[in-house]
Amino acid sequence: QFRLYQDLFLEGGNFSNYGLGGIKNKSSNYSLLYDFMLNKKGRPITISPLFGYAKNTMSIKKNKYYVQNNLIAGINLSYEINHRLNYIAGIKYNHVLNETNNGLLLTTQKLYPTIGIMYKIK
Repeated sequence: QFRLYQDLFLEGGNFSNYGLGGIKNKSSNYSLLYDFMLNKKGRPITISPLFGYAKNTMSIKKNKYYVQNNLIAGINLSYEINHRLNYIAGIKYNHVLNETNNGLLLTTQKLYPTIGIMYKIK
């Protein structure tokens, strides 16, 4: 996450998986999110609605067999354990804009949950 202005952030990620036989899976996503902080005097709870874009591709030996472009909407929740460590949970909705499928049978989920721990560097 990168702060753009006050509580407005840009979140992004690129993920790759290189498999056997030249199969490659790539996913890129970029989102804008805004933090609403509750309980500022105790351990803060942050609610962050988000809106963004994602692109997923699968290729075999440099031939693209599957490409999907999505709009993403969702919400993240964060609970501060200490100044650098937070529990996080969220749910996102994928709306498929367009899809190119050259013979692969793939099923993508509309909703996907996330859960984890976030460590703040600064």
